[in-house]
Parts: sequence; C-alpha cells; structure tokens
Amino acid sequence: MTYSNRRIVLGFSAVIIVAFGSILYGFSVLVTDDAAGADFSTTVLSLGITGSGIVAALMARPLGRYMDRSGVRSVTVAGALLACAGMVAFSFARESWQVFAAWWLLIGPGTAAVYYEPSMVGIAAWVAPTSQPRAFGALTLLGGLAGAIFIPLTERLVSAFGWRPTVQILGVAILVTALIAARWAIPHGPGHYALESSPTPTAIRALLSDRRFVYFTVALLLAYLSVQGLVAHRVDRFTEAGFPLSTVAVWAGLASVISMPGRYIAPLLVARVRATVLTAGVFGVMALAILVAVPGSSNVSMIGHFALFGVAFGAITPLRAMVMTKWYAGSEYGEISGTQSSVMFFVAAFGATVVGAARDLAGSYVPILVALTVAVVLAAVLTIAAGRADDRLRSRSTVSDS
Repeated sequence: MTYSNRRIVLGFSAVIIVAFGSILYGFSVLVTDDAAGADFSTTVLSLGITGSGIVAALMARPLGRYMDRSGVRSVTVAGALLACAGMVAFSFARESWQVFAAWWLLIGPGTAAVYYEPSMVGIAAWVAPTSQPRAFGALTLLGGLAGAIFIPLTERLVSAFGWRPTVQILGVAILVTALIAARWAIPHGPGHYALESSPTPTAIRALLSDRRFVYFTVALLLAYLSVQGLVAHRVDRFTEAGFPLSTVAVWAGLASVISMPGRYIAPLLVARVRATVLTAGVFGVMALAILVAVPGSSNVSMIGHFALFGVAFGAITPLRAMVMTKWYAGSEYGEISGTQSSVMFFVAAFGATVVGAARDLAGSYVPILVALTVAVVLAAVLTIAAGRADDRLRSRSTVSDS
C-alpha cells in the first residue's frame, strides 16, 4: 500500500480527534455535577485523570524508543484497545478505587499511544523534512476539531443517555477509529527519514547538559501543567460562576474552532519568525487567557477567556514539534521527544489535581488561576532562554568547524 502525506496526516488526525476529544475534552464535561461529578468528588475524578497522565508520561520514553525501531502502527492499535477497555471499566465504577484502576491502569497507557506524541514521531519518520511544517500544521489543525466536536457532543450524550452509557460510546469510538486508521493510513515500520538520518546521543546525562533541552522542557512542563489543569476545570469554573453548562460547553467548543487557524499557520510562520520566539509569544497570549478567567462571572470574562485560549492553544503543539525536529531530527528523535514528554507530561499530569485541590481548599478558582498565569509567563521567558542557548551552541560549533 502506498501512503501519501495526506493519508498519513488524515489517519493520525482521526485518531487524535476521537481519542483526545473523548478522553481529555470529554472529562471537562464528565467532571461536572450533571455527569460523573454527581457520583464522585472533583478530587477523585481529578486524581483519576492525573494518574493516567503520570502513567502516560512514564511510558513516553520507552514508547519513543520502540517507535524509532518498529514504527507507530502497532502502538496506535494497542493504545486504542487499552483506552477503550479503560473507558468501559470507568463506566461501571461505583467506588473511588475503581475509578483509579480504570484511569491509571488502562486509560493512562492508552493515551500514551493515541495522543499527539506517536503522530509526531510518525510524521518525523515518514514525511520529508521540507513537507513537515505543512504536515504538522494540518495535523494540529484537524486535531482542533476534537474540542469543537466532543465537548458539545459529550454534553448532548450525557443529557440524552446519562454519563455511563456516554463513556462506553466514546470508548468504542476510539477503538473503531484507530483500527480503521491503522489499516488504511498508518504505515508499518520505522520510516524512511528516521532511517536515513544520523543518530543523536540520547543518554539522560547528555540531554541534561544541553541547555536548550532543559530550558525548553521546563517551559513546556509549566505551560502544559497550566493548560491541563485549566482544560479539566474551565467548564466547572464558569458553571460555578453562574453560567449554564450548555452555554459554557458551546463556548468551550468554539475555543477549539478559534484555535484552528493558529494550528496551521504557526508552523508555516517558522520560515519567517524563529520558532522559539513564536512559542514565547503564544505562551504570553495563554497567560492573558488565564488571567481573563479570574473574574469569571461576566460575559467578557468567559468569552474573552475562550477566545484568547483558542488563539494560543492551537499553536503550542505544532511549534513544539518544529523546535524539536529542528534541533534533534534523526533516527532517535522518538526517544529524545519521548524523554521530553516523560518529564513534561509527568508534571502536567498533576494539573487537574492541583487545580481541583486548590479550588476545594480556597473555595474559589481565583488564587490558582493567578498562580497559573505566573507559571505561563515564566514558560515564555524560559523559551526565549532556550533559543539563546541554541545560538551559543551553534556559534561554538561554527568556531570548532572553522
């Protein structure tokens, strides 16, 4: 079977839309009192998704190493099977430990294999470097449909059938989509461009001595920690402030629509503006989006938050891919990227729990939203520092070559 760039991107995009939409965006509806929040506390549900993120983070480096050598197709299928099983198990949960078992043991490993990371490795391996900016842009552009489709869809399904049947439907949808994509669109094997590139040392000590990697990884973990916590609780933040769930769900979905231009345009702009500078600017917009959510009860606060969030959120993933492929493209890209993912997603996994616990402790979302704003501003500063570290490294390399 011949796999065109378009087919590869469409296959990975379909898996991301359904998996990301069903699990992460669906959770923002399921955590409310109109759904699973009526049976379990915010803290229990938050610990469930946090634990799944920790497991996924721990799996990222070994999965990256496996994909460098064996490809992405088998990983996608196995991940979808686990995610489906976990969603079904969650739908039957009656006790807190059953929630944790479903999310930590099944959904967590599943998300490591069906979210963005494997698709990024697949594109880096199967799409020519000259076509990668457009491929990354198209992937994240289509991935932006996840929230637009699945936040309102999950709310409608919950209203019509209840949250337990809804979770079962979403789990089956993940599995069916992944099986079709694996058969039709995802190539078998490690990929032409991974094999043709020279390997890069990936020892942990070597990466820790690379200031680009350290600064950029810390920036990403701060940003993703904030974003994960925000995505998990922003619907609850505004329903708590007095807005109807149906209204907030619509605006949360629209935020994904708003994010779509940035998803496609951001990687293309790298030809004109440095990727680290663009990324720092995106983090600045994200910080503003979080700050705007602090008042909470006004239309300006809610609409302004979702609009600004949409503008920034869509650009983060493709810009991360552009920065990393420029610095580390090669036959061990998956392992390097997986190492970074392990660190940043391990920390980011605590986002939902940190925000939920802080809200329960303070009785308000305001203090934690202010703290998240500061964290994302720091992420922007560290991203600029990573770019400057790259300049120094290239300068030393030029002097050495001469």
